[in-house]
Amino acid sequence: MVQTSNDKLASLVTSYRNRPVEFIEGFLTHQGQSITLYDYQAQIANQTDLLSDAVTICKARQIGGSLIISLLAAYYLCCFPRTGIFIISKTVDQSGLIYVYIDKALRQSKVLRYLVDKANSTKDDLRLVNGSRVLFRSAGQLHADTLRGWSIGMIGNRGAVLFDEAQAIPSRAIDVADFASAGGHGVCLISTPGRPTGTFYDACRSPHYKHFHIPAKVCPRFTEKELKRWRATKKPSVVRTEIDALFSPGEENVFEPEDIEAAIDASLPRWGEPMRGDAKRNYHGSLDVSRIGNDRWVLTLGSIDKDGVMSVEGYQSWAGTQNPEYEDCVLTNNPDRIIADILGFHRHKGYHLVKLYVDVTSDPYFAHTLEKNLLPVEGIQWSAVKKERLITHLESCFRARRLKIPDSQIINSELLNYCYDLERMKDHEQRKLFLGGGDDDHLSSLAMLAQSITVKSKKGYSKLIWK
Repeated sequence: MVQTSNDKLASLVTSYRNRPVEFIEGFLTHQGQSITLYDYQAQIANQTDLLSDAVTICKARQIGGSLIISLLAAYYLCCFPRTGIFIISKTVDQSGLIYVYIDKALRQSKVLRYLVDKANSTKDDLRLVNGSRVLFRSAGQLHADTLRGWSIGMIGNRGAVLFDEAQAIPSRAIDVADFASAGGHGVCLISTPGRPTGTFYDACRSPHYKHFHIPAKVCPRFTEKELKRWRATKKPSVVRTEIDALFSPGEENVFEPEDIEAAIDASLPRWGEPMRGDAKRNYHGSLDVSRIGNDRWVLTLGSIDKDGVMSVEGYQSWAGTQNPEYEDCVLTNNPDRIIADILGFHRHKGYHLVKLYVDVTSDPYFAHTLEKNLLPVEGIQWSAVKKERLITHLESCFRARRLKIPDSQIINSELLNYCYDLERMKDHEQRKLFLGGGDDDHLSSLAMLAQSITVKSKKGYSKLIWK
């Protein structure tokens, strides 16, 4: 049997299986030039099975991270027939960039250009004659509804979902699109880091992912002179994230990520796990009250050990049925249901309350109702001054390691995204607190609960701020 040129080409590229670096440097090009990988790029190529691994690449700016993933994707598309690659980013332009890298790397190769199925390829759907295929889509919408239903199985036998600049993609969008890799396919999140919150941050901490960390100093394209100049002239948060490739809260954030990280106790129950207290112990609680339909109600329950450390051992949140986007939340339009649930924690679930702080700023009715049911209620009337002292005390509790919290993405996200408004603070001689946007219901409840914690200072134990 006479072997055709296509058969010879297929035989040639498949002979490079398990030799990704040799394939990339031998056949692919970038901007018309042959490629020599940097050491960290070669490490990613050699240590990653793009078709089965879950991978995070936390990188500095302009170190060729997106390029190496593009070249590695091209390698699998050529050497493994019927490979499907699904590229997702916040905008079409960003995800399209990786698509263009792959497309040009193949079309400009003197050998691999014959693998491109020119008749059936389009500007956003690249097809190869061996059955491999590449698609790119935007995930800019919060819920990524346009990505629901997609799967690697629709475009190939094996493959991977690639999230480029994952830090900028809404977490819910990543969670939706991640299911496209169901069935044992690969998934790769690549990004410059930002605030220590969200799906990309969680993935970078997860033992279920293979991790690569690439700061600018390991990239030969940056000179020591450039790095020194940037470190001297850019904000510390920019240096930390875009040069050192580390997550950073930024100068405007109230709580330090190291303090929040130290406070997380994986043994404490999370949403969806059984919430049951110890009937032999006493608990303190706090209730952040809202108007049904406008915001969340949040109940937080904690106990204090002999060392004065409080652990959050139970929490619950409620919202109106018109707020289905709220996660980890019981949806109800009946305030009496909320009161009944709170009484249930106290009477039937082992959380015997000796103190319950209740927000009475907008409506004292609920505090009065709980008090009539014999709960030990202390009303909290919010004001700007008390809010500042409240948050400052909570910050002190975290720094003193006097508070333990569950590993809840929602709670952690609220803490890590709570910000000062630096522009408004310019006119104040003393530090003032301004919330820079986002939800703070769990944080407010946690801050009220922290009133039961005393923190030792040089002048002795701090007084509770509401007294």
